[in-house]
Amino acid sequence: MRDVIHRFNEIGLTSLAPQWAGGRPQLLSRDDEDFVVQAATTRPAKLGQPFTHWSLRKLVA
Repeated sequence: MRDVIHRFNEIGLTSLAPQWAGGRPQLLSRDDEDFVVQAATTRPAKLGQPFTHWSLRKLVA
């Protein structure tokens, strides 16, 4: 929280812009993220999987 206050004092309201989120960088590239979203929104049977619903474990596998 302190870093947000210091950044606000340095550059003003621009520090509150949504593109500055701080924290750890994302681990997935945009292409990887699109792939995961595409898989998660497709029925497992269409992708040759023997189950009817996705779980996080099944998506990771």
